[in-house]
Amino acid sequence: MKKYQIVFILFLFLFPLSESGTPAQDQRLYVPLLFKEYCTRGLVFSAFGDSITSCYFDSKMENFPSCGYPQRVYARLTSQFKKEYAFYNNGIGGEITSSGLARFEETINNPVLYCVNPDHPDRPGDCLYPPKISNHILDLVVIMEGTNDLNAGTPYDLIEANLRTMVQIAHQQGLKAIIATISPVTGANRELTARRIAEFNPRIWQIGNDYQIPVADIYTAFLNYPNWENILISEDGLHPNDQGFEIMAEAFYPTILSHMSPSGCFLSFY
Repeated sequence: MKKYQIVFILFLFLFPLSESGTPAQDQRLYVPLLFKEYCTRGLVFSAFGDSITSCYFDSKMENFPSCGYPQRVYARLTSQFKKEYAFYNNGIGGEITSSGLARFEETINNPVLYCVNPDHPDRPGDCLYPPKISNHILDLVVIMEGTNDLNAGTPYDLIEANLRTMVQIAHQQGLKAIIATISPVTGANRELTARRIAEFNPRIWQIGNDYQIPVADIYTAFLNYPNWENILISEDGLHPNDQGFEIMAEAFYPTILSHMSPSGCFLSFY
């Protein structure tokens, strides 16, 4: 079959004609619809952040990297879909966004370079879970960082610039990104930090809007939970407890699904 015949048949398939011989507007099938459900495989994501990401105060912290919100997101994926999923836990306790930015590109290109086991910070840990999968190429990076900056009084503009640059780098490296709002804190000695978190989170929404990436609204998910101060936060007033990590996973899950097909495959197209 000649090339022009193939092109004509494809045109008819995409743009069926009405009885008048013109494309039928109500029947037109656009090209993106043909590929919307196409996907390659399951998902491998990097959870990038600080001690909240690396499971501090999780009762299963000793199981690192299978702990915290990354493990709970993974559990939801594997429960709902019959595909292969995995994640890297690239959280580092105490990290500020400037330090995160300094390692960000290197981390997403080679996630095992910054595998820090919280129980053994003196030596690298294995941050890939499950450790043996057939394909561990990174698809998506989930960014949740800024708590330590806000606690330390770092200027808002600098925190925002660091987060924006992380998203830009992810896109330049061909990765999709999700960004999360900062979870609330509680306690008499954290009132200033609590106020700064509330003031800064709208900037994260603006980053999501500017780069057209999903925002996991951890902050609102916590505030909407009755008695969150006593139920979702650990005794230090800063880190989520087990139930808090569950709420985080519930907030992250729909944003991750936005990068996947209804059958649970990563959408590598867009």
